[in-house]
Order: sequence, then C-alpha cells, then structure tokens
Amino acid sequence: MEFNSKMEALLKQISLNKLPSVESAPIWEKKNYIGESFWGVSDFCGLLGSKPSSIQGRNLTDLEWDGNEIVINRWELKDDIIDTTQIIIDVVSEGLALVLDWKLQLNEYADIDFDIVLSLDEGDEDILPSATVRFYAVRDSYHCISTEFKSLESFSQPVLIEKVNY
Repeated sequence: MEFNSKMEALLKQISLNKLPSVESAPIWEKKNYIGESFWGVSDFCGLLGSKPSSIQGRNLTDLEWDGNEIVINRWELKDDIIDTTQIIIDVVSEGLALVLDWKLQLNEYADIDFDIVLSLDEGDEDILPSATVRFYAVRDSYHCISTEFKSLESFSQPVLIEKVNY
C-alpha cells in the first residue's frame, strides 16, 4: 500500500484485524468491440451501454476511473451532535475493507496490474466526511494517480493506493 502522511495518521488508528465486514461489490469483466477487457462494479456509474464498446487503450483506464466509484458516507445521520472524527475512522475503515475485498477479486486477473484508490473527503461544517474507493487497470504504464510518495503528498486529503498484481 502506498499512502500520504495524512492517510498514514488515520491508518494508525485502525486495526486491520477489526475492519468491518462489507457487502462485496462483485467485479465483472467485459470487452470492447476489438476484444480489449475492461472491468467494473455494479452499474459502472451508469456508463454501461454503447459508449464502452468504442473506447480502447488507455482511455479504458480513464473510463474505469469514472465508472468504478463507490462512495461511503454517513449522510443519513441527523443528530445535532455528530462526532466527525469517529465518522472519518468509520468510513476509512469501511473503505479499507472494500479495498481488500477488491484486491482479492482482482488477484484472479494475475496478468493485469490494477490500482485501487481510497480517498477521504474530510467534509466541512455543512457536509459530513465521506470516503471514495475506485479501481482501474494499468494500461501502457498509465496510472490515473502516480503512486510516488512525493505525488501523493501533494493531495490535500488523505489518499491510499493499493497496487494489485505488480
């Protein structure tokens, strides 16, 4: 796992042995019109249809980035007293559990490298914190986010990248 120092501080508060169970988001594989594979979860953020069949190469990586997004939040909370620190730990823990679930699934495609990205939006006074988890296949050495520490440190929010099959 690669992460910036903001994510590292959060990970120190989370026990990997005590991650919450998450409902698995099964990963599927489809092919474009020239037989290139692309991978997704659920309805691919509504991007399925005729569009993916004409996309190829590195553009499939960008499509996966857009389509494979799961947002984890606690926006249903309505209490006047909300512990945002605990919400942050909860959504990052759940996001990390999803990262590990996806990693297991993506290990089945041993000849393809994948990046799984977990990021945190810390929210503000009007919006509660949320975590976003995405994944994409690495094609032609193209990464949507560089895994170099220096690059990850440039993010203002906590971010983690799990490399799969490297």
